[in-house]
Amino acid sequence: MIEIEITETIIASDKEKMEDIIDSFRNAGYQVWMDDFGSAYSSLNVLKDYEFDLLKLDMKFLMPFTDKARNIVRAAIFMAKTIDLKTLAEGVETPDQVAFLKQIGCGRLQGYYFGRPEPLEDVFAHLEDKGVETEIRLWRRYYDIASIHVRESENPLELIEDDGENITTLYMNKPYREQMTFGVDMELEEIDQKIYHTNSPLLSRFREYANHIEETGNLETFYYSANGNYMRFQGRKLAECNGRYLIEGCLHNITIDQNVSERLRLDSKLRDLNLMFDVVYLLNVRNKTVIPLLGRNSHLGIGERKEANLDKAMEAFEERFVYYQDRNDFREFMDPATIKDRVDLQPKGYVETSLRLKLKDGSYTWYDITLMMVPGTGAQEYLACLHRTTGRVSEYMDLVTEIHTEEKENQISKAAVLWDNAVYNSKLKFFWKDRDRRFRGVSKAFLEFYGIKSEAEILGKTDEEMHWHVNDQPYMLDELAVIEEGRVVEDIPGQCIVGGVVHRIACRKMPIYDNGQIIGLVGSFRDLEEERWTEEDEALALVDPVTGLMTARSLVGVMIDYAEQYNLLGKEYGLAVLRNTGHKRIEQTYGRPFAESVLGEIGKRIIEITGQTCAVARVKDDIFVVVTYKSRKEELEELTGRIRENVEKLTSVDGNSVTIRTVSACLMRSEEGVTDENIYPLILRKIEEQ
Repeated sequence: MIEIEITETIIASDKEKMEDIIDSFRNAGYQVWMDDFGSAYSSLNVLKDYEFDLLKLDMKFLMPFTDKARNIVRAAIFMAKTIDLKTLAEGVETPDQVAFLKQIGCGRLQGYYFGRPEPLEDVFAHLEDKGVETEIRLWRRYYDIASIHVRESENPLELIEDDGENITTLYMNKPYREQMTFGVDMELEEIDQKIYHTNSPLLSRFREYANHIEETGNLETFYYSANGNYMRFQGRKLAECNGRYLIEGCLHNITIDQNVSERLRLDSKLRDLNLMFDVVYLLNVRNKTVIPLLGRNSHLGIGERKEANLDKAMEAFEERFVYYQDRNDFREFMDPATIKDRVDLQPKGYVETSLRLKLKDGSYTWYDITLMMVPGTGAQEYLACLHRTTGRVSEYMDLVTEIHTEEKENQISKAAVLWDNAVYNSKLKFFWKDRDRRFRGVSKAFLEFYGIKSEAEILGKTDEEMHWHVNDQPYMLDELAVIEEGRVVEDIPGQCIVGGVVHRIACRKMPIYDNGQIIGLVGSFRDLEEERWTEEDEALALVDPVTGLMTARSLVGVMIDYAEQYNLLGKEYGLAVLRNTGHKRIEQTYGRPFAESVLGEIGKRIIEITGQTCAVARVKDDIFVVVTYKSRKEELEELTGRIRENVEKLTSVDGNSVTIRTVSACLMRSEEGVTDENIYPLILRKIEEQ
């Protein structure tokens, strides 16, 4: 609840020191405000060189409040929003200033208009007299988002709020008013009454449209007619809080839109493109949207002319149609962050590549893909054009690919191709190792199960070096029997740690022969917990739905396994417990759903430190337990300290500020007075005492 205000003049006194101070405050989760913007000569340099959260403008230095002063304030507010800075005007004294600042979208106002400095209890009484409510923590980010999207512009812009039943306009700029009211001067309440409180069938359609915006989170378009004019409304959800949705809308009267003739010319050009290309998409890299404009090949997934999220659409297209060996090239070529730079480098004004895409019969063939900028869109819109590569060129590219593969691998066989495809597409979690029991390859399903991004993370390592088994010895003995005796082992039960959760698995392993000699082994495993799961098991769930970690119930079973290793093999283990002392306050001020989001983030930060080497559970409310093998208490204390440090670095969740303060305790099984039965209640007692 504390913000740090820093003036330009003090920054100028010691620039390097102030840079460290500002970074330290922001890294600790505090917001840093730039005070008295414009009062010193280096204001823009300060904004360029330092990171701030909010810009404070002092209205007093703009007195008298002339048209020139208004234009300065208007430009400053617009600039701040462009670089994602919140805004506050201080020294606000008159109703005219309040009205002007609201109109241009200044986020917060401060000054004698609202009240002079006075004792705290008088402040609240004063606000109550003025009908000004105190903003509670839950709504802070919601209205910050609202204020940063309010801006004066030539485009018709409005912000509306939807509570599921009623729609209310929060802001409407001048161009929007003109298009909506056809030049008639009306108050917002009158406009809302006319649009959102009528018996018109249009209202029910708009309700469906608003629900669709809230559901998809994408930019959606709605067409309708009013007073003989054709209107196009585009809206997107900005924020949601307690069942209320904040929607940004832009309205265009297509009938009087001066750009219609230009758009018709573009449509004409697109029809010409249809003669050259099989499929044409329109990509908007700013709004992250894609619209299929033209397409003769329906088997490529081109449906109705409907807007979709760009990232999701490209991900789905890649999964359904792009040959797996070409997928990295596809992602790089379609990367919206680099399109402009790549197009700018080409004198011809577009970039192109060739990739293999799936046909209706399941086979793949080469397609040329071209990305070209749409003129007049400020490098925001591009056409992605697909055309099937002609026969001879396609055959040549297949030959080049085959030669390249031969040079890379020295030789290629049908068996190798079969194996390559099996590894990529199989849903089996399988792996193969050399005679030293070191990983030499794994399937895609294996990587996905463990949450591993690349084979490189495990190649050349043994199970013991990965530290993902509760008990390594049975796995090692089984694999030695396979490699040294040629045995085949089937459905051998075991346990492995995935993201802090202990899974019970069943393994099958067999030797790999080359000219009669065993050169390694190949194995696969099944997740038994996954196989037996049903909806009826929910009450007995082993995985916490809030954090994805283990529950208290599953932790009990895991601790029995660690206890067996300690008593049979003398393998030392310990428990570390962490508690967020501010959880109740977060729940009270933000609500339970957000508090659970915080718990989920805490769980992720614990796993960032423990990896696959520890079992982690959320046993109740805000208490997390880590079980791990450690030989010395100092090692366990060091691990506990790193977990606490990483968790307390969490300062923001879903854009909302949070302060995490934790208490922790740890115990080794071999400590005096500790048994397998009492180690858990003892360590919980230590936490409660803190």
